[in-house]
Amino acid sequence: MKGLVCRDLLICYRRTSKSNYVTDILFFLFFLLVLRNRYSCITYLLCVMPLNMSGMPMILKEMDVNQKGLWIASLYPVSSKNLVLSRYVAVFIQQLHYVAMMLLYILLHAMLYQDYSIGGYLQMFFLAWIMGILFASLNLITCFTASLNVAATLYAGMVVLVVIAYLLCSILFDIDFTFLFQMNTVFLLCGAGLAAALIVAVTYLVSLHFFLRQRAKI
Repeated sequence: MKGLVCRDLLICYRRTSKSNYVTDILFFLFFLLVLRNRYSCITYLLCVMPLNMSGMPMILKEMDVNQKGLWIASLYPVSSKNLVLSRYVAVFIQQLHYVAMMLLYILLHAMLYQDYSIGGYLQMFFLAWIMGILFASLNLITCFTASLNVAATLYAGMVVLVVIAYLLCSILFDIDFTFLFQMNTVFLLCGAGLAAALIVAVTYLVSLHFFLRQRAKI
């Protein structure tokens, strides 16, 4: 399975243009140095980064459709379970790139502004990571169960819904997301982590079921 994971990571690396990395850096600097208000840190960590962390499934889906990537992989002497599991593992490994960016961001933000306590920064960090896992899982199941156009539409719709929901909550309803820091940290993170683990498990089983049906037709 290690080879399958490396294959998906290499595909993602080669299919990602330099402009994507430039955009990541620009967003990083914009929310760190330019947008200075009470929403900047929370917006970057809880809105921008989870969406960035969920984009890899679409890259792999495009490869599957245009280059017959998954069809060719299904001819390898490996089980369907390993083929599906390797894709999930590759997506979550690729997220470590954004995890490192978030750690650097909260470190610099804490040094420059000290808007929150260390516990508050870490709480936002782990929530953002969990949200990235959730969004990526939803994209993965979509890519296994739908066509490229449908998957791309649903991914774009998810991005739009997240942005609209965040803007409505933060601007129209003036919800201060720092209320999260008033909650019990262990309860909040454990609850979110368990929910993420459950959704990952369910989406994996559904993805495997659909892939088995597709592989049986080959």
